[in-house]
Amino acid sequence: MTEMSTTGRHHTIPKKGMVIKMKKRYWISLIPLVISAGCMIFYKAIGSSVAEDGSLVEPFFLIPIAWLFFIAGIVAGIILGIMGIVRKNQAKKRA
Repeated sequence: MTEMSTTGRHHTIPKKGMVIKMKKRYWISLIPLVISAGCMIFYKAIGSSVAEDGSLVEPFFLIPIAWLFFIAGIVAGIILGIMGIVRKNQAKKRA
């Protein structure tokens, strides 16, 4: 279904399923970002301490895991964004 705007151009009205489908696609990049934030929150919540022998006790492994998920989420978001732009341009060429 199309609708005429004040500029005289036709705009497509998105169907309900299309909007939900687009949101599901971006979950791929959102989930790693949430996991990354969770790792940093757990790192801060667990905290650091000094053992009796003078060694530092901390959950250091959470920092590189958080960065790994953060970078994966950003890269996935960029790739999905580029794919969306390419698909939109291909659809314009067909029409």
